Amino acid sequence: MRLYPEDTICAITTPLGTSSIGGIRVSGKDSLSIVKKLFQPFTEHVHIKSHTLYYGTLFFHGKSIDDCTAVYMQDPHSYTKENSVELFLHGNPLILQEALGALIKSGSRFAEPGEFTKRAFLNGRFDLVQAESVAEIINARSTAYLDVVRENEKGMLSSYIETVIQQILNTLALIEANIEFPEDEIDQVYKDKSTKDIVSIIHGLEKLIQNFESTRLLKEGVIVALIGKVNVGKSTLMNTLLQKNRSIITNIPGTTRDVIADSITIHGINFMLHDTAGLRVADNEVEQIGLQKTQECIDSSDIILFIVDATTHFDEEHNSLFNQIKQKKNYIGVLNKIDTMPTKEYFDFIPISAKEQTGIEQLKSKLSEVAEKLIPRDTYKLVINLRQKMLIEEAKRSMLNVESLLQMNKELELVSFELKEALTKLEEIIGKKYSEDLLTTIFSKFCVGK
Repeated sequence: MRLYPEDTICAITTPLGTSSIGGIRVSGKDSLSIVKKLFQPFTEHVHIKSHTLYYGTLFFHGKSIDDCTAVYMQDPHSYTKENSVELFLHGNPLILQEALGALIKSGSRFAEPGEFTKRAFLNGRFDLVQAESVAEIINARSTAYLDVVRENEKGMLSSYIETVIQQILNTLALIEANIEFPEDEIDQVYKDKSTKDIVSIIHGLEKLIQNFESTRLLKEGVIVALIGKVNVGKSTLMNTLLQKNRSIITNIPGTTRDVIADSITIHGINFMLHDTAGLRVADNEVEQIGLQKTQECIDSSDIILFIVDATTHFDEEHNSLFNQIKQKKNYIGVLNKIDTMPTKEYFDFIPISAKEQTGIEQLKSKLSEVAEKLIPRDTYKLVINLRQKMLIEEAKRSMLNVESLLQMNKELELVSFELKEALTKLEEIIGKKYSEDLLTTIFSKFCVGK
């Protein structure tokens, strides 16, 4: 039985704009019959078979729309596990829109965002975690994050959650047996095992919660603040790292007054670079606002590039600022302008010339090294989004309650209740339990055509 209207939907599946090929997906029980009204194969009297590519022309009311190829996929052997047809035409938006309009006028309707993947979930192609991973794969901005969400799509996180669910079910079975048959004393060995399992479950859930921060770094990028006094070359270094003129560069001290942000990928990890106003005593309100934003950037950053000028004298102000930075954040010291002072050193700072682009590869390697310490390798196997994190936190609270109730020898009915609460939250993660509102929230974030 279908859990949604048994109508047929269609949408363009390729990005907007002109391209050599454009795709349209049609899915639903009437997809083949609808396409047959429009598609005429070049081979006459052909019987269209599943998973076979056919070349022909798309017509509507006798007018040729375009020559195209079509492939029919009979249920359940398609993305949605429904009857589906994929059409491939020339990638002119006018042609694609005309073909889409013809399909709609012939009996299909325009798909909602994420509706193909929603149907795939409802038809059991994958669970909710895997469905969410589809959107993450499409929107991933770094190869490191792409690698981990691919694992989620394959079911790694789901498998982990399923294992925890089974552990809770085993514990629940023991508790419920004792409730139902209180005269049969349960062996102390089983009690000890249940206690160990509960502790293990709590630790496992805690690990997933801790992974959320690493997920943020992988997904949104490691925030790097370029910090230093005025005219140390922060903007030049920003432009050099980005390989484009993003920040304005002049010889006038204090040119940068606002925070300028842009992204760069190094060794597969996405970094969000923030060029900030130079640190000095503000002369006016505008500079004061700029310095306030610099401080906010320091507070919110994951890594600080603390930049000093090799041509200047390193006074107490430099040293005091450096001490503040290294106590608060992960930092990388950068000694800039060594093209003018090649023998100068300052602590263990990396010597570079942003202007001459020397030492930049060493700096990039150091950025990658520090970032990898922030994102442990075991994190790569289990990444979670905010929805999943909140449910895991609720499940953990219930399991902590279970642990506390057992320690205080409280009624086993209360223990059973908390175990079932934890189960419900974990089952919501993978979609064993869901509401229509939840599905609408998740799939509305998808692009149309997926």
